[in-house]
Amino acid sequence: MYSLFLKIYINQPKAEDLSSIWENPASLLEKADKIKTLKVIKKEKNRLYTRWEVDIEGAILSWYEEDILDRERGLINFKMRSGDFGDFFGYWKIVPTRWGKLRLEFKVNYDWGIPVLEPYVKRVLEKKARVMWKSFLQAVKQALESNG
Repeated sequence: MYSLFLKIYINQPKAEDLSSIWENPASLLEKADKIKTLKVIKKEKNRLYTRWEVDIEGAILSWYEEDILDRERGLINFKMRSGDFGDFFGYWKIVPTRWGKLRLEFKVNYDWGIPVLEPYVKRVLEKKARVMWKSFLQAVKQALESNG
């Protein structure tokens, strides 16, 4: 199981709700070239079901996930329901800091689902995935700062 934790600071003190950009992901897709598809399939009161397709340096991976929105805590928990990984889950969270800024945190845990090849390609895949997620984190930051 691979775990990745990233954080970035947001220069928009009113951007406390991630759900607004998750429910309308067009602004994210404009800013994140590695995300090929991010589509809301179904909306419920505090849940979204989304289809993702990402490009990790030529390797296209896709999955369908359930996103649980906790607007009061600035938190989105997600879990893959089907897709190209063995397992895939984590969270996005906005955390107020004592300096009046907000910190956007992203944590993902996943299993590549290729046990025979994993010892040989794991480090390369992890490095490429880190680059892709950093790019997406930056896109979320930009969307929050422009929408917040």
